[in-house]
Amino acid sequence: MTKEATVYILGAGATRGAFGGDTHPPVDKDFFDIAKHIEGRGTPELANRVLDQVWDLYKQTSEVSLEYYFRDIESRNIFTNVIKSLGQPKKWENRLRDLRELICRIYIQTTCTLSNNHLQPRQSKSHKKILHKMKQGDVIVTFNYDLVIEESFVKSNHQHWNPRYGYGVEVSHGLDSAWARRWINSLPKHKRKDYRFPKSNLILLKLHGSLNWRINKYKRIILKPYPFLVSTSKGHHPRRESVAIIPPSILKDITETPYSKIWQIARRSLENCQTIVIIGYSLPETDFMAHSLLNEVVRSRLSRNKPNYLKMIHLVDPDVKIIDKFVSIFTPVLGARGKIYKYKTFNDFCSKWKG
Repeated sequence: MTKEATVYILGAGATRGAFGGDTHPPVDKDFFDIAKHIEGRGTPELANRVLDQVWDLYKQTSEVSLEYYFRDIESRNIFTNVIKSLGQPKKWENRLRDLRELICRIYIQTTCTLSNNHLQPRQSKSHKKILHKMKQGDVIVTFNYDLVIEESFVKSNHQHWNPRYGYGVEVSHGLDSAWARRWINSLPKHKRKDYRFPKSNLILLKLHGSLNWRINKYKRIILKPYPFLVSTSKGHHPRRESVAIIPPSILKDITETPYSKIWQIARRSLENCQTIVIIGYSLPETDFMAHSLLNEVVRSRLSRNKPNYLKMIHLVDPDVKIIDKFVSIFTPVLGARGKIYKYKTFNDFCSKWKG
């Protein structure tokens, strides 16, 4: 990382802000409302089952937080496994499995369009604009599972990022699969033959995993050949896919490889950069790991003999309360001269950001 490097933190709002249309990629509070509108591939059957389960607990489905619901049924599952319930216990483990599968499907189907009976990733002009302006040594930290960033790299900045070295940890499995080949095929023809992935100038750190990852028994990332696959079994029931994501759990386990390495790089990058850009990330109060990451970054930057102050921070969110939350966190490391820039929309930021 260079001294003038920028770290970009992207949340669900960044994906939401990148796309128009009736069916937006969800954020925490409208996840179940979005799920009601997804069609095809067996997803409505799964969504209806999950919605009935949410209603069973709260007698409502609108404005129910995805994170709260996941942690609620996760806690009940742990509790009933330790202290057996009387009567007819709920099958909380089944509910967790259903919810995990629905999460993957919703994030795939809201970031893709159906073309020739195949799901094709939608393009994000906003992401492409930002990625095109990035410079060597910049880092993206995202809490999203979706592949909007990777797909935007394919279209805008493929010479600076690749899936072998671009995730912060070297990926050696699945590079010859359909998804990786599709990325390579976006290169000019004269560069495709005998192509060897170079070191990435830009790093994408997916702290909660990714829809195109599986993890093998050696704790290595395997790139999935068809990460946008959403299908049904012969009985037209939704088929489950193996995906490496960290769901909105009570305690996100980041102690094992590859996540421990990815979080370590994220911390180091945030401790040493000069500029931070935060787009569409709400920093939920219940995400204790994310809070710990940012709080430790601030503490570390201030604990040096000469505090390592930020030059500037750019905050993109329509919610003033979220903007104020980050201002409060980072003000101590801005020093007397650090600058704060605020934007209401992703497009507004893209039009003004010079990189």
